Amino acid sequence: MTRGGAPTASCARRLACGGVGPGPTVTGCWAVPAGGHLLSHRDMQCMRLFNTVLGGSAGIRLSRALGDELWLTYRARSVLEPLADVGSLLVLFTGEPDGMAAIVATVRLTMDEPLEDGPTAQEVSRARALVKGVYPREREDSTQHARILALELFRRNRFTIQDAEAELLDSVTSQDIVQVARRVLSPEAGRCVAVGPLP
Repeated sequence: MTRGGAPTASCARRLACGGVGPGPTVTGCWAVPAGGHLLSHRDMQCMRLFNTVLGGSAGIRLSRALGDELWLTYRARSVLEPLADVGSLLVLFTGEPDGMAAIVATVRLTMDEPLEDGPTAQEVSRARALVKGVYPREREDSTQHARILALELFRRNRFTIQDAEAELLDSVTSQDIVQVARRVLSPEAGRCVAVGPLP
């Protein structure tokens, strides 16, 4: 598995089968702590956009760095969990055992890039569209909608209005995103756990 080269035979088989193939795999999680429960609503929206740019959607930075460029992993995504004890930003990945060290190093580098330079205008535009699309999708089912309303009352003591959320997302710039991410994320305090046969 070399940068810019063709995948190994086992990696190619897994990619062709959606990540399922012969041989052992390891699933890992890298947790980055931050004070998610202390964030304002605007800061939280900045972090949602940062997460989307990093790996909250297929084909974004993590998928490109680990899959398209290095052929190191078959699944890679990030999840924003602001109230989780283990950390505010979780990076989940699956790969072959001998690639775990390179995967973890690449995850850290991939997070450092937008923290240093900020996301591009194209990345922010796409992230806005994706985050806006989550709002109606999460509320299609009445039971799920009721659960979300209860969480909003518990966390912020008010309900979210779709038009107001769209205006807020449109007002967030790349500079806003990187400023908030630099302030709340602590990559140097990140912790990683891997489950599977390690070399």
